[in-house]
Amino acid sequence: MSPGDIEQLTEAQRACLRLVLTRHNSKEIAQVLKISPHSVDKRIERAIATLGATSRFDAARRLADHEGIPTYEPFAHEPIDVAGPTVEASPPYSTASFGYGRRLFGLSPDRRINGDARNDLTKLQRAGIILALMVGIALSTGALLNIAATLTDKLRENRIDLSR
Repeated sequence: MSPGDIEQLTEAQRACLRLVLTRHNSKEIAQVLKISPHSVDKRIERAIATLGATSRFDAARRLADHEGIPTYEPFAHEPIDVAGPTVEASPPYSTASFGYGRRLFGLSPDRRINGDARNDLTKLQRAGIILALMVGIALSTGALLNIAATLTDKLRENRIDLSR
């Protein structure tokens, strides 16, 4: 490879190869450069042909060597360009199966996330919501059972009529 080959690359091809070097695929490169994945593939194919490289990674390494960009080989388990988690540790009661009920009834410790209240409802309002849900479930179950009984009766009547 002669240095002249590298100089023949367009800036668009170089941008694609730099992103290949950081282990981006064509779809990710297309999103970053705001072009179609097909255009990314064409630019990389032309860069590979210009450099006489064997693969897109080989072409990206050659460009990095020419530009003096240090190459970094990430570990297999490392995510690509993803910032580390900045989530605070959750309270121990939130992982327990009874934690949701304790929070609903206001029995959990007074711990807040980002200074905000976990639940603005009073205990009476929460009990009202639970009671309303129970009544709604009971009414809908009764209605479904009534529909099923009516349909069963109608089907039995039709069987009797058909046999005459």
